[in-house]
Amino acid sequence: MANDFSIRKKSFLKKSLYLQAAIRKIGDIKRRLGETSKREARQIVALKRLIEESKHNGKETIVVLASWFERENDADGYVQRVRSIDQMALCGSYRVYISNKGLQAKKISIVRVDGNHAEVLINQMDPQQREKVRALIDQCGSVYVHSIYRLRKQKWDLWPLFENKGILKIWDVHGAVPEELSLHGGLEECDKAEEVERYAYERADVIVTVNHAMEVHLRTKYGDTRARIVTLPIFSKSIRCGKETPLANEGGKPTVVYAGGLQPWQNAEHMQEVVERTCQWYSYRFFVPHPEELAARWEFQNVTISTLAFDRMEEGYDECQYGLLFRDDIVINNVACPTKLIEYLQYGIVPVLISPRVGDFVDLGMRYVPYDDFSQGKLPSAEERARMVESNQMVLRKLEEEFIAGCEEIRRMVKKSG
Repeated sequence: MANDFSIRKKSFLKKSLYLQAAIRKIGDIKRRLGETSKREARQIVALKRLIEESKHNGKETIVVLASWFERENDADGYVQRVRSIDQMALCGSYRVYISNKGLQAKKISIVRVDGNHAEVLINQMDPQQREKVRALIDQCGSVYVHSIYRLRKQKWDLWPLFENKGILKIWDVHGAVPEELSLHGGLEECDKAEEVERYAYERADVIVTVNHAMEVHLRTKYGDTRARIVTLPIFSKSIRCGKETPLANEGGKPTVVYAGGLQPWQNAEHMQEVVERTCQWYSYRFFVPHPEELAARWEFQNVTISTLAFDRMEEGYDECQYGLLFRDDIVINNVACPTKLIEYLQYGIVPVLISPRVGDFVDLGMRYVPYDDFSQGKLPSAEERARMVESNQMVLRKLEEEFIAGCEEIRRMVKKSG
């Protein structure tokens, strides 16, 4: 009997110790959560004060739904667009970037604050955090949404901001998101994205497109819109006219370049077939994000496969005469403004196209080599190529003028809303 009592006593004491430890742990968690909440509250108060100070000093304020670009892959076209808009169109405003970090963001945290920017990390699934984001948007008075990808993921929470008639709502379309998802086979995702796209189209105050082809595409799909449509071509850095490259390299073969990703719409397999068939005529340079993957599949002569940092692309383009852009005649490409095509024009590289229906380029007068001619070794003479480069420089200047005018218009509308 005494022995049973002793066993029960030890068991009771053991459970008591476990319980006490659990209580202490819960207390520690509550304490840490309380400290985190206090830190969050202090940060938000400080940010709101910065916003008010900016307004008091005559600076407009705007919330930007996009990750802070210096933390992202600088070679990515989306990131280049965010950076370009920040530096050229929104440069007169105090910008508050909202980055979704999912469950990593247990509380709102502000990780960057300077005289022009703040970056706010949130968990978009947290309703309390969403309300605080909406409050920041209300306080700033305007919001810039980079692509419906930012709304699509937040469909159930940040959509209501488009119902607020008291703020300026700018939607930068970027690309044909529903059609991109359809190309990947995600029909359900495509339908959801189209619903969000229609919603933004009908409720945005300003719609920013990369070209007029995108405007025509949206109007064809959804009819007229109440929004002001502004065209801002994609430029990754300061625009400048490129030098004319020589006709051929020292080996006597023209140098052909490709710089970009290997997504389905880039036609990587088609490029492989062409390289295999023409590598005896041309020297090739491929700059891709993961060169080892491409090198494992390609074993051709006169082909260099590597990667190059975004700020060193001028080195990659040096001495190149032609650039591949194998885009099929589909909506995604019809409304695109590929960064690589802008760069080709900048550096005096004549594009090689399967389809001329890529954005507004050919409509503006861009000269190019048709794929059929290129694949048969039929290239322009040195004199004709020089004329093509000159024509393409004129196209670049037209795009530059449109870009600068569009940036000025965005700045005027943000200023007026403030």
